[in-house]
Amino acid sequence: MSILTTCIGAYPKPDYLALPDWFNSPEGVDTGNPTELWQKAFDALGDDAEQILHRAVEDVVGQQISAGIDVPTDGEVLVKIIFTINAAILKALIFQNSPIKS
Repeated sequence: MSILTTCIGAYPKPDYLALPDWFNSPEGVDTGNPTELWQKAFDALGDDAEQILHRAVEDVVGQQISAGIDVPTDGEVLVKIIFTINAAILKALIFQNSPIKS
């Protein structure tokens, strides 16, 4: 019996997809405003943003297939930053001047 393989979590974004995440943002997990940083980078992709994002997903899935992954995923390359997703859900949180550093 074989065990199926998959990719969970954040797969490295292709170099041409210049969107920040905690792996490549200047301040790492201590980024002051990750949503703003991501939105500025997304806006900088310009009119080709959707095409670039589509290409990135195709490349990430293709790499996994080439590596023999049984159940390839999009590798979360389109996800802003997991922290910002949670922040959008938990609107009551206040992030500015927080004493908590992850």
